Amino acid sequence: MTTIRLETPIDAPAERVFDLARSVTLRENALQSYHLRATAGVTGDLQRPGSSIAWSVRFFGVPVSYTMKLVTYSRPRHFRERMVEGPFERLLHDRFFEPREEGGTLLRDVYTFESPLGPLGDVADSVYLEGYLGELLERVNAELRYAAETNRWRGYLGE
Repeated sequence: MTTIRLETPIDAPAERVFDLARSVTLRENALQSYHLRATAGVTGDLQRPGSSIAWSVRFFGVPVSYTMKLVTYSRPRHFRERMVEGPFERLLHDRFFEPREEGGTLLRDVYTFESPLGPLGDVADSVYLEGYLGELLERVNAELRYAAETNRWRGYLGE
């Protein structure tokens, strides 16, 4: 099992950052070059507790489909998504939203995954997927940070 940890400081309130992190449209925009799109479940809206999203994306140029469910929800501090269908043996994505002393929010991602095929999958995870998936998370967080720190958040959250 492989875990990616990422910390992103954002100069915006936790409630805004939390809601932006649930935006399907924000993720699609951030990963346009990977052809990410929501194909079923929540599409073009914010994830809600218990909701699922079926995603289609290109990993290394290969089309992949998977479904994530929002299984833990504690606004505005934490939520967890779990893969309920897809190519991984296991996939969990925890997002934590912590107030910073100097203001704003620290977004902490803990992304844990395990490919099938035992030891062969472990090699693929550490050699290929850890860096690749880490880059995808960084791209999403860069868009989230930009939106939260500018007026762009209003378009994503309908305000």
